[in-house]
Amino acid sequence: MKKIIDEICKGYAPYEFIIQKALDLHKNNNSITFRELIDLLNSNGIYDYATERGVSCAIREIFRRSVIAYRDYDKVGNFDKKDKADMVCEAVAFAYTRNNGDIAWC
Repeated sequence: MKKIIDEICKGYAPYEFIIQKALDLHKNNNSITFRELIDLLNSNGIYDYATERGVSCAIREIFRRSVIAYRDYDKVGNFDKKDKADMVCEAVAFAYTRNNGDIAWC
């Protein structure tokens, strides 16, 4: 999974943090609000996404990169990596909710 995350994030630590947290939340069938994610990022020294809009843009970019990775692996028939990229997509899409309760990807 680490290799897939590295491929999606291209070394950008905030994206890696967001993905790891999403995977942990998804594994436990939990979610957190954007405000909670922003506070988590800030407490870990990541100040790039201090607004709901900023977090939304980051999640959208992570999701976009994950979908591209998923499609690339599908083309070459690498189903293990395809499943892992799909897992990242699913975790990121459902682990975070907007402050009004809607899932992040809506």
